[in-house]
Amino acid sequence: MKETSGLIAGTAQAQDTFKIAYIDPLSGSFAIAGELGAHHFDFFADMVNAEGGLLGKKIEVVKYDSQLSAKVAVEKVRQAIADSWPRSLDDSAAREEWGWKPRYDLEQTTAEMLETLGSRVHSTR
Repeated sequence: MKETSGLIAGTAQAQDTFKIAYIDPLSGSFAIAGELGAHHFDFFADMVNAEGGLLGKKIEVVKYDSQLSAKVAVEKVRQAIADSWPRSLDDSAAREEWGWKPRYDLEQTTAEMLETLGSRVHSTR
């Protein structure tokens, strides 16, 4: 049973690249097919990047080995999504461009969370 290659595109804020996940068997008896597909993705990325990229950003192909398993492929899709999330959140652009101001700082947020959790624990007893 041959699975279908997966494709997910995502960018994290302030990155200079679009990352495209390529998910296919890259090991085992079907690795040659997966590697061929990966080369096609790399070729496409190289062509686009040579012309200035996509919306001015470079394309990077990130490869994940599905091991010819639908279950592993689903895990790799989830991993590709998680890998696309930013490592930290920065609200400086929202503050500057929109005048956004947070209502809570870390101390206030923690206090409210503990208070809310405490009331829920006491109400279930």
